[in-house]
Amino acid sequence: MDCWLVPQGYEYRAVCRGIHPHYSQISPYILAVPAGPSALSAFLVQSSELLQSVECCLLLGLGGALQPELRLGQSVLCATYRDRKGTVWSCDHNLVDRVNGGFESPLPLVEGFSSEQVVCSSAGKKALGQAGWQVVDMEGAVFLDWANRRGISAAVVRVISDTWNQDLPDLTGVFDAGGRLNFRTLARRLIVRPKAAWDLIYSSQVGLAALEKIATCLAGQGLLPQEQSTVSKD
Repeated sequence: MDCWLVPQGYEYRAVCRGIHPHYSQISPYILAVPAGPSALSAFLVQSSELLQSVECCLLLGLGGALQPELRLGQSVLCATYRDRKGTVWSCDHNLVDRVNGGFESPLPLVEGFSSEQVVCSSAGKKALGQAGWQVVDMEGAVFLDWANRRGISAAVVRVISDTWNQDLPDLTGVFDAGGRLNFRTLARRLIVRPKAAWDLIYSSQVGLAALEKIATCLAGQGLLPQEQSTVSKD
């Protein structure tokens, strides 16, 4: 494995905590990337020189469930992503099998949908689920499009941080153009819907704890990136 990409902020820090027992001396090649499709796309272009030697890459982070059988804190492998137009992006099947081969109980293989914004309403998530998607995020399709175009072996692991029937506060615009979380905007949105805000805080904590554990499991399988000269810190 050459590289892990992890959304910057809480997700990146959770992954770093998870891999610490396995990688206390050597800094792994784990990059903190911006959230959202546009920001990630720009990052991948700007980092083309840094990533030019990458042949095998993992995207790791949180995602939302679109089906009732996916529970909070559950980890899944996204085998494919499909958009509303029917375009399909696929993970490398050999890498997916390699990742899953180290687990006593294999992770479920799911189809992902990448949204421009966080899907906040349970009605919106249920509509996507009825269309056949199982997990929603904001980066998977951009990541796989980049990897597929460059012949990079790629896989996506997501940890469920909100369920299919969970209403979230309106999170539109909480990420700036650079994919960074705007805490002031987030705070205003949370105050408006305190019940949904409390549910979000709880489910995010469950998701981040599970993300830390899955990072530990992946590290224990020998899937940590090889030592490189440059590491992104967040």
